[in-house]
Parts: sequence; structure tokens; C-alpha cells
Amino acid sequence: MPGKPGYAKLALNLTLVTLVAAGSSLTSAGSAASDTARINRLIQKLRPGDVAPTPEFATPTARDRQIIIPVVPGEAPARVRVIIIDPRRATRLSVTFAKNSAELSAEARDRLYGLGAALASPELAGARYLISGHTDASGSAELNQRLSERRAMAVRRYLIESHAIAGDRLVAVGFGEERPIDRRHPRARVNRRVEIALIAHETVRSGGYHRLP
Repeated sequence: MPGKPGYAKLALNLTLVTLVAAGSSLTSAGSAASDTARINRLIQKLRPGDVAPTPEFATPTARDRQIIIPVVPGEAPARVRVIIIDPRRATRLSVTFAKNSAELSAEARDRLYGLGAALASPELAGARYLISGHTDASGSAELNQRLSERRAMAVRRYLIESHAIAGDRLVAVGFGEERPIDRRHPRARVNRRVEIALIAHETVRSGGYHRLP
């Protein structure tokens, strides 16, 4: 009966459950809003068009803008793809991997989710992007080069498989340890990263591996 202690306890429990459920809904709504804001920021950074340089790419060198990739390794005469990126339309991601591994961690997938959603948006549809992998200076240069390539490919594969991004929109390359952010501390964690930048122009030419200074 309503006057008995058992009914009061039941009513209190139901109230607590309702409050917990309401709190959970508010948390979910807040998380969704945060995700939307993150995706919109990525769209603004990567969208083709006239935009202000992002701070981390404010003064790109010619070397940073031009990427050279062999069309068919070992082919004679050598032919290379020359990719010109727009560093103003770029972003850096701290994508975490286990040591000496190219397998994406759960944290990495969470970070890449927003990037995938941005690339799948109407604002970026049709644009092509370069995904570049970078390591710190731990280990040999040869190992780091291969590792950076595998990690860039892992990010590309995730975006294609999880967000239905067309494969021809994404080019993956690895730079190993040769482009650290923190040159004074080449083994610093900040140097282990993946970058994505808008491809402004691409062509195929002969002549080996000449790079801009």
C-alpha cells in the first residue's frame, strides 16, 4: 500500500533511475555536440578555397609542398608522380600506434572518426588528400621509413573501409624520421604523427627523384 515503507523505497529507486537516465542523455547530447564541432573544424581546415593558413603550416617551404612518388619502382626510364599539396589546407593528427606496429589503436580510431566524417561531407566531396606518416628517430632510418608508410596506409585503409571514402581521393606516403616537428628532440612523441593535406596539383614526369630545395 502507498503508506508502507516499501512503496516509498520503490518510488525513490525509480526517481534515481530516472535521474541517471536523464544525466546519461545529457552526456550523450554533449558528446554529440562536441563531435559535430570537431568535424566542422576539420571541414574548415581542409576545404578547398581561400582560407587563412593554419598556425602549424603558416610558412611552408617548397620542399614541404612537393611530394615525389615513383610510378613503378625500378622502372626505366624512371617516372614519378609529382604531387603539390596546399599546406594551408592541412591538419596534424596524433594517431597512436603500439611500438613498431601499424595497427590502429582504439584511441586512434576515435581520433580518425572525425576526419572520416569530414572527408565524407558534401563540402569536401571530390577533393583529394595526401596522408603522410611520420615517426620519431628511435630505431633505424630504414625501419622508420617502412613503419611510416605502413601507418599512413593503415589510416587510408580505415578511412576507405569505415567511411566509404573513394580510394582515388587518398594518397598515402611515409617520410620516416626525416621531417620531425621538434628537431631538437628527434625522439619526442610529438614527431610520431599523421598529417593530411589537400592535393592542389598532380602530374607524372620523367627524370628520377629531383626534389625542390
